[in-house]
Amino acid sequence: MEAPLPNPVMLNEAGAGRNQALRTALGLCSLAGRPLVCRGLVDDNPRPKPGLGPGHLTVAQAVATVTGGELAAHLGEEELTLDLSLIHI
Repeated sequence: MEAPLPNPVMLNEAGAGRNQALRTALGLCSLAGRPLVCRGLVDDNPRPKPGLGPGHLTVAQAVATVTGGELAAHLGEEELTLDLSLIHI
């Protein structure tokens, strides 16, 4: 069993508004160095359906690469975890 992330930002309806909450949270959490847990993601291209789409997955992977964070997310999944707890700003 994995240890819980220290003080994560939790978004339970991150897919609302075409995943705008996800995009905003990725940027803010990367600046603050806070872990992020998003649930309820939606692939909105071409029609909304549950799960993470390729565009948002690519953005999350880029944020993880730039920040040195650890990303747990896969195409089509409704949950994304970005662990930035090891980053010291």
